[in-house]
Amino acid sequence: MIKSTALLCALLLLSPAIPCAAAPRESVRMNWAGLQKEITSRNLVHKSVHVVLTGGGEVKTTLEGITETGVLVNRSRRTRQWTDASGKVLIPKDRVAAIRLGGHVGKARLIGALGGLGAGAAIGAAIATSADGFEGILVVLIPVSAACIGIIGGVAGYFIGRAIDRPGPEFVVVP
Repeated sequence: MIKSTALLCALLLLSPAIPCAAAPRESVRMNWAGLQKEITSRNLVHKSVHVVLTGGGEVKTTLEGITETGVLVNRSRRTRQWTDASGKVLIPKDRVAAIRLGGHVGKARLIGALGGLGAGAAIGAAIATSADGFEGILVVLIPVSAACIGIIGGVAGYFIGRAIDRPGPEFVVVP
């Protein structure tokens, strides 16, 4: 019991040493033709994006496509001014300053959560099997604490993975 408690304390003391700085956003500067090519090659259609407007505003929407004349997006209250007669929303290319992909790119959150859950479950199992006195309240307390350590490990792994994941790229349109 003392060895497993010492191991748990050592892991908790070393956890701040794990780098949790957010990765920088990839910023790609390109002209409109390059933007069209990049969006189709990365298959970003039907993804959540932030369209940064030249006037300083920003529209959070779903990208439906990109044409020679502008960006096709989902219809919403914020995009009402660019809706045409057919109901499609086309933000003119002269109003688009950048397109930023929403969310994160990568699987570090999933890997971190599963790794943390597995490590926490292993530590919890080591604590539960090394306990000598299974009497009274310890019959319930030791398995519950072992399960809690597994859950805490999974949550900690998720947040460490989230810090490691790269944010989605930003495509800045240059004339």
